[in-house]
Amino acid sequence: MIRDTLTIAKFTLIQINKSKILVNVIFLSVAIALVSYVLSEFTHGVPSKISLDIGFGLASLSSVGIAIFLGVQLLSQEMDSRTIYMIISRPVSRVSFYLGKMLGMSTFLLLNTILVSMVALSVYLKLNGPWTNLFIVTILSIALEAILTLFVVVSLALIVNNVISVVTTIALYVVGHGIEDAKNITYVVSRPWLENLLRIYSKVMPNFSQINLKRYLLYSLDLYPNSWGWSLVYALFYILFLATISILVLRNKNLD
Repeated sequence: MIRDTLTIAKFTLIQINKSKILVNVIFLSVAIALVSYVLSEFTHGVPSKISLDIGFGLASLSSVGIAIFLGVQLLSQEMDSRTIYMIISRPVSRVSFYLGKMLGMSTFLLLNTILVSMVALSVYLKLNGPWTNLFIVTILSIALEAILTLFVVVSLALIVNNVISVVTTIALYVVGHGIEDAKNITYVVSRPWLENLLRIYSKVMPNFSQINLKRYLLYSLDLYPNSWGWSLVYALFYILFLATISILVLRNKNLD
């Protein structure tokens, strides 16, 4: 099973690489460099921190965008092209097929995040920004956020059509980032029932603001080990939950 999973992950990476999607790294690198140059010439603030905000923001949006728009067709494309029948007709289980595809795609998202983030970090250091170990934690949290987004959209794509999957995932992503700030709005605080509803939502649905730790880096906030540990455990638990649901659906899905 492990060998089958790794083999499928390898060919998934090769397939994604053939799509030339990594070209986005070049365009984003140029964009980060140009914006950083303009900021360094025409702003009176801290250009290094502004460039870092833009660079890491582009890294996050790039990885999440790839996760959604490639992830939604990760399995459906195999089903529509009938290649899945060739795979599962061999001694390869549906579980191995699913895990292999997700592992390959997750590896690509990690690679994309690291490449774009390294460009942003290089520009930041070039503008005399100070080094901090929070860079490593932030980059990993961005990748983890993209991987969770991937699992969300793939799980939905197994149940509903691709359009609904994409729209729902984008909505969950946006709400998941704004849910914590929404709790502090006066309108919400003055209505306990609404505050409790948002609290329940943040516990049950994906709370992306708990995973992406970029704010700690940009606003020089203290990040304690238990905060990073909680974010990691939360993301891994949700990924495992979604993977379990997807495997159960795929096992019982009629592919004829």
